[in-house]
Amino acid sequence: MLGKGPIVFFGQSIGGAVAINLAADNPSVPAALILENTFTSITDLIPSLAPPLASFTWLLHQKWDSRSRFLELPADLPILLLSGRKDEIVPSKHMDEVRSLARAAWPIVAPGR
Repeated sequence: MLGKGPIVFFGQSIGGAVAINLAADNPSVPAALILENTFTSITDLIPSLAPPLASFTWLLHQKWDSRSRFLELPADLPILLLSGRKDEIVPSKHMDEVRSLARAAWPIVAPGR
């Protein structure tokens, strides 16, 4: 049984895609979302992760399309994005795009700006 405190969704890599989907499907549940080095979609990731399989991404039925699901997140959901430039699995361009999606969807509020 879960306590009555706030629930924060956290996901790293493929877990980030799962966290985004859970938050989009259950918008009233998470108090915040934390994403670490996640990707925009599996079909975007395969060419850099396994180049010989790039032409077979059409066979995937689980796309984990974080790009489109990210835009379904509640506008008032606090989101923390964590990204390492030297991640060996997920190229940094994926988190760059997620950050761009966040900036387009929600104004960034930073102290002193």
